[in-house]
Amino acid sequence: MFHASAPLSALDALYDIEALRTLESRAAAVLEDAYEPMRRAGQAAWRESLRHWPEAQRLLVVCGPGNNGGDGYMFARHAHQSGRRVSLMQWSDQPPRSPLARRACDEYLAAGGSLAPFVAPLPEVDLVVDALFGIGLARAPEPPAVALIDAINGQSAPVLALDVPSGVDANRGATPGAAVVATRTLEFIARKAGLRTGAAIDHAGVLAVADLALPAAVFTGVSPFAEALSSDDLARWLRPRRRDSHKGHHGRVLCVGGDHGHGGAIVLATEAALRSGAGLVDVVTRALHVPALLARVPEAMAHAIADDATRLPDALVEAASVIAIGP
Repeated sequence: MFHASAPLSALDALYDIEALRTLESRAAAVLEDAYEPMRRAGQAAWRESLRHWPEAQRLLVVCGPGNNGGDGYMFARHAHQSGRRVSLMQWSDQPPRSPLARRACDEYLAAGGSLAPFVAPLPEVDLVVDALFGIGLARAPEPPAVALIDAINGQSAPVLALDVPSGVDANRGATPGAAVVATRTLEFIARKAGLRTGAAIDHAGVLAVADLALPAAVFTGVSPFAEALSSDDLARWLRPRRRDSHKGHHGRVLCVGGDHGHGGAIVLATEAALRSGAGLVDVVTRALHVPALLARVPEAMAHAIADDATRLPDALVEAASVIAIGP
């Protein structure tokens, strides 16, 4: 069974491309068949489409020449065998290059499927499956691929991206050129760091992870690149406060800034310090900004500084737990 979640040991772990390559290699070794992860990915993607678009009968699958395209061929075979009307387009009429993708393509054709080159406009369908590029693309797509990506983004059907929306850098979340805007993205094996930051946030849509039923040992010793945090995770660092506590128990922040013409920045920094839990906040700024600061944040302790001042008051510096300079 393929679960739409990462293994329990990796629920919050985000991986970069180097680590993902290691996980892919380990998965093939553990399963004793390099083709098995692709087979499971295609089946997981098919089940994802049935879960969210069960009524879709006309499907367009766009396959690139690499292993991401192989995942697309596997998906297309399941869709074809279920009786759906499948249109499968190859990027720039390029056949699959990797042995695994070629095998997946051959199985799709042997099941009665057919191929077609990209021709604009795209046919009217109920769902588009993006299997054009995977985690390896970190540069702008070439012009033929740009035309296909633009066509995908220009049609009205929902888009399911396999592993990564094509054109998105899975490491940095950047889009160096054209990139697919997906309705949903089904990641394989593990969560990608790049899909949760930068431009990728507006391209990936709703994220889900298919762990491909891999054993936890696959992840052992492979360090995540980052960790996904939510508000619930704050309890790990922020202990509940005593009911009889007061502002003197929770640190003192000294905010320094707000040059002429930039008074709003120090006001925002002061508000942020107080809202994040600082007990006391001193503010050193230009005298011109003090009235506006106190009108907006009356709990701040404002200290005007002369235009020709060369140092901060020693008493404020010594009392501070944290000093924020520059806004």
